[in-house]
Amino acid sequence: MGKKILNIALIALLVSMLLGTTNTNKEIKENNQNPIIVKTIKNDFKLNKPLEFDIINQSLNTLSFKIECPNLLLKTYKIENGKEILKTAKSNLNCEQEQTKNLFEFKVPPLSKIQYSYQNWTNQLFDSTGTYVLKQDFLLEDGTTTEVVSNQFNYNPKGFFTRIWNDLIYQPIFNILILILSLSPNLNLGIAIIVLTIILRLLLHTQNKKAMIAQRKLAKVQPKLNEIREKYKNYQAQMAQETMKIWSQEKINPFSSITPMLIQFPILISLFYVIQAVLNIDNQYLIYDVLSHVRLEDISSSFFGLLDLRNSNKIVLPVIVALLQFIQMYMTLPKKEVNEKKDTQQSIQNGMLYFMPALIAVITATLPAGVGLYWGTSTLFGIVQQHFINKSN
Repeated sequence: MGKKILNIALIALLVSMLLGTTNTNKEIKENNQNPIIVKTIKNDFKLNKPLEFDIINQSLNTLSFKIECPNLLLKTYKIENGKEILKTAKSNLNCEQEQTKNLFEFKVPPLSKIQYSYQNWTNQLFDSTGTYVLKQDFLLEDGTTTEVVSNQFNYNPKGFFTRIWNDLIYQPIFNILILILSLSPNLNLGIAIIVLTIILRLLLHTQNKKAMIAQRKLAKVQPKLNEIREKYKNYQAQMAQETMKIWSQEKINPFSSITPMLIQFPILISLFYVIQAVLNIDNQYLIYDVLSHVRLEDISSSFFGLLDLRNSNKIVLPVIVALLQFIQMYMTLPKKEVNEKKDTQQSIQNGMLYFMPALIAVITATLPAGVGLYWGTSTLFGIVQQHFINKSN
């Protein structure tokens, strides 16, 4: 019964993530004198963080926006010594892509709002700290023109830890990917992602191997530990003593499976974000001078004609990544005895065996396919590594 309840709870959580959250926006009051309002989601941003703002329709009519691609929706001004200085940005967005068209042709229903992002222009428009404002004249359906002025907002310096992260981990890995791209045929992003993923996995091989062996040993003695917990559940001191005895007999360090992950975690996370960053041509500023001849807009995002790595893939890639994740997780479990007692711990493991791959499939479907390719390549490498570890043990 406990296992069924756990599985039902996991399924319910997954379904809720798939459905998303409902819109809880407060009712917007009509104001015919100013039907369009632009308001940034906050008043203070850190440098290099995308500007995001709400476009609010206060009228009873649908507002239709059609901007000539790749022109900006709103003009950006920096306020210096009481004067407004116009900021400009160039963009080589592919205006034929459906995802790009949605940035320039969209509608806002009556008494509602949508969120808009300047992620393709942020680093050009807001390249220095200071106070900014957005302005634009819009032609309404009745032939009248209204001037829209946003609230003033600030771009502030990055925090200390953010600078450390960017300078020591994130930007170096970004430029390693750029270097590999410069050596790949036709600046093929897919090949570069696979090569970089394999290089980093090889560099982290020893740490990963220690973690996998430790995890395998812990899983093997788990039935004995469960018996100890059940036998001494009312005697915590004796339970701890017997647990330490098992760990000593089997030569297990319970923290050995965690420490390697803590070492490699920042690198793997940064790789995750690097792949997303290289897909945004506004991140040209991240490239070191020695590699400045590589232009992000020249990168080929087609992976052998099968995937566009800039766009998300909703079915095939998520299914492949989820299947690989399931195989890897299954390989980490010890072989079960036929009459082994099914306890709560085992029920949780069984639930996670199915829940985690399904969750990863959902996440993969929402991200650019380039991130999914990295995830799949990394998991496939882990499967091969786990195979040899299982074989040797």
